[in-house]
Amino acid sequence: MLGAVRVLRTSRSLIWVLWVLALWVSVPSAAAAFRWSASLQLDPYTRGAMNAVSCVSASRCVAVDSAGGEVGFDPTARPALVAAGQIAASGVTVNAVVCVSAVRCTAVDERGEEITFDPTRPGQARRSLISNRSPLHGVACPSPAQCTAINGRGEAITFDPARPRAATVAEVNPGGLLTRVACPSTTQCTAVTTGVAFTFDPRRPGASMTTVNLGSSAPPRGLVCLTTARCIMIDAAGGLMVFDPVTPATVTSAAVAGAGSVRWLTCPAPTMCVAVNTAGGEVTFDPAAPGAASSASVDPAGAPYGGLFGVACPSPAQCTAVDYTGREFTFAPVGAAISSAQMIDVNGPAPSLSSVYHGNVFALSCASKRQCSVLDSTGYVATFDPARPRLLAMRRLSGPISDYATLSCPSASLCVAAGADSRCCTGSVTVFDPRGLSISSGNWVNDGGIDALACVSPSVCTEASPNASSTAGAHGLVTFDPTHLGSPVTTGQDNGGYSAMACPSIYQCTAVGAYAVPEVTFDPAAPARGQSHPLPDTYLASVACPSIKVCLAGNEFGQVQAFAPRSGRALASTRITGSSQVVISLACASPVECLAVDDNNRAYVVNPRRPTAWTVETIANPPRYGRVAGDAIACPTERECVVVAADGQLFIGRA
Repeated sequence: MLGAVRVLRTSRSLIWVLWVLALWVSVPSAAAAFRWSASLQLDPYTRGAMNAVSCVSASRCVAVDSAGGEVGFDPTARPALVAAGQIAASGVTVNAVVCVSAVRCTAVDERGEEITFDPTRPGQARRSLISNRSPLHGVACPSPAQCTAINGRGEAITFDPARPRAATVAEVNPGGLLTRVACPSTTQCTAVTTGVAFTFDPRRPGASMTTVNLGSSAPPRGLVCLTTARCIMIDAAGGLMVFDPVTPATVTSAAVAGAGSVRWLTCPAPTMCVAVNTAGGEVTFDPAAPGAASSASVDPAGAPYGGLFGVACPSPAQCTAVDYTGREFTFAPVGAAISSAQMIDVNGPAPSLSSVYHGNVFALSCASKRQCSVLDSTGYVATFDPARPRLLAMRRLSGPISDYATLSCPSASLCVAAGADSRCCTGSVTVFDPRGLSISSGNWVNDGGIDALACVSPSVCTEASPNASSTAGAHGLVTFDPTHLGSPVTTGQDNGGYSAMACPSIYQCTAVGAYAVPEVTFDPAAPARGQSHPLPDTYLASVACPSIKVCLAGNEFGQVQAFAPRSGRALASTRITGSSQVVISLACASPVECLAVDDNNRAYVVNPRRPTAWTVETIANPPRYGRVAGDAIACPTERECVVVAADGQLFIGRA
């Protein structure tokens, strides 16, 4: 056994030597300049609110928005986006959409136009003005050659999408508003306004019409006609009316449990209807027994900015809803279990990476050159490919963390987020697959939460506390296995006050902090043997280690210090040219190229062998609302670095 231990120690020493040689032999001597991309939006407000959705199958849906856009997506795939484009004039609200096939949809907008398009080629959409006196509010297509739209002047306009200029107009509710329409056949349509339903033959504008008093005082929010003899309407207060549209005395009224503030209704089966509301919830019920409805939250974010605006169910087992911020949620309607944890913003085509601006962006980690993940303070994570760029997945983490601060992704299928526990002041971690569904969480005492995190492998992570020394039993550095969140291992380095950490190898990590806290360098697999050394500069906010022999640390006054992490020996110290602000973040693309970003959104490039010679670069289109986040800089390759601003904007620098 002793011989085996000696062999392991000898092998480890050899690995150290090879690592050093690999980093310092045959490398270029100068750092290359980066060319920065224009801003690639990560916030959700790039286009408009999603107003309606239509799904022709379980794998193909189309949504329309308030900015004249449409997007086709596969709610079962990652990424969801299939195609997107402008179908109406820019800024014009598209109010409704119906898809009769995977390549044929018809939408109506606030200008009175009908829009017929192939969702796989939205740039070829055809628009035609069919209501020149009022916006169109709804549309139904009982066949590919016949659609009926309703407007705000009580008119129903019936047309062939292939020849819309030959439309016929019927005055259904003269001078009054019509908000929803359903056509169970080519010879029968029903349109509704508050408290009244009108049933008519859309091909015979002057024919007789049946009027049904529904007894509702709230605006209609959903209308479905399952047959020519059975229609279902739900109003904004959750009131349900089931009626025969051609027999006025057959209205049955009831209240749907939990269905207040309804936005939309769909019925995938005669005994099953699904409604969504402004609170981000869904209600599933049998229209014959609405009091036994089941309700659940579809949107874990609590439906910001108006809730869910539309829902479509291609089958009783799958529904897709869209919301004001442009996200889609796919779920099983009975119990509302989210079958796809995608909260992918379907707001526009790549490279719009619309996603996570629900709270300030706090951290960025790149598992590979084709996959990076961004974390914000409220637990939203957007995963994207920086090489293309395009969004891969989006989700919100659950768990005890109320204030996320840092993120580390040691592999494409495993990320670890850390911060402060919701019960206040204890460190907590959440482990998850950034493109999957699995989540686990754990927490342990670390006064003040967790400010720094590094995972050197999928089984070894180390977290640092900003203020461990004031709490008995707390520890400044804790090592743990993210795949088994049992009892973490303390490092014996209990100073606390650590604000940043870097790991140039799986055997070495270095943590620095504020308030004159010594830097500590340690092996995360054997943390008790770590070594602490005081550094000349204090109030350190960031650290990067391009090799095991040199690290760079930045402080709150624009100062960057190079030091030998094993001995603490200072190698050089300089104020970054032009910087009088905090060095927010540091990252190293290679042993001869590091990047710093200050809180004025300027980037600085340096060769760490000559750390006094910095090249100043201005990031193109600097952030509109806030500075670059503390940990939101990463270099997935030697020629590419990614910076994310606190307001969700993404910048890619390529050498």
